Amino acid sequence: PTHKMDQTTLNDHYKNLADKYDDSYSKSAAAGESKSKYDFGGEAGARCIIELLDVKEDDLMVDLGAGTCATAGMVARIAGLKHPVLCADPVQEMLNVAEKNNVENIETMCSTAEDFAKQDMKYDKLLIKGAVHHFPVNKMREIFTGIKKQLNDKGVILINKSGANRTGGMPFFKKGIQTRCNMQGGLTELLESLLADLGFHVEKQIFEDDATITKNEAIDSIKNRSLSVLSALSDEDIEEGIEEVDREYDDIISYKRIYEMIIAHKS
Repeated sequence: PTHKMDQTTLNDHYKNLADKYDDSYSKSAAAGESKSKYDFGGEAGARCIIELLDVKEDDLMVDLGAGTCATAGMVARIAGLKHPVLCADPVQEMLNVAEKNNVENIETMCSTAEDFAKQDMKYDKLLIKGAVHHFPVNKMREIFTGIKKQLNDKGVILINKSGANRTGGMPFFKKGIQTRCNMQGGLTELLESLLADLGFHVEKQIFEDDATITKNEAIDSIKNRSLSVLSALSDEDIEEGIEEVDREYDDIISYKRIYEMIIAHKS
């Protein structure tokens, strides 16, 4: 079964995580020199986003599910954007971190994807990074229909999501990996066919990199449930997962991270 968390569980998850969030992601930054040019949290990732979205300095840009706005801030700076990036996220506590960190050249809006897609606004480029798996599947068509209306002609959407690595990777124990793959599995196909059906020109690129994490960090991230899919598991599952990771791995865990980039052009 596909586990879907309701908005309240989800918001609570990110509220609890807000202060630790950037920290827990930068810890798992790609090991040394990454083999691919993409790294989820860093500047290389921001440059990759700029390239795939073809960001121009006078573009109006939105980051939907922006979290702590770290990526949006980097994109704004590196691309030399003349207008602030609009960062929308349903969790005010995440957006507060951006304020606390003085992220420059952004504006924030506390909103779910559904509410955002109903707004009357125009923009050129939309980034949805590591967030689309939280959009309610039964509202997906409605959300992207609204977004299509908002996008200017020749506008571009970039959806960046984790690819299903069925053999391993986060969160490093079998039941956790299975839960993650179930949640991510059908989503790529759904998005590609939906966007094509709405008249977008759709392409997909896959990036891989090699990453390492210490066993202690892996166990901490399971304890803290820092991957949102872990909210769907019971305390007992979490305990068993920690025991499994402790038993199965050496002190340093090496693994492959897979990212999918879905690029949709409004023709």
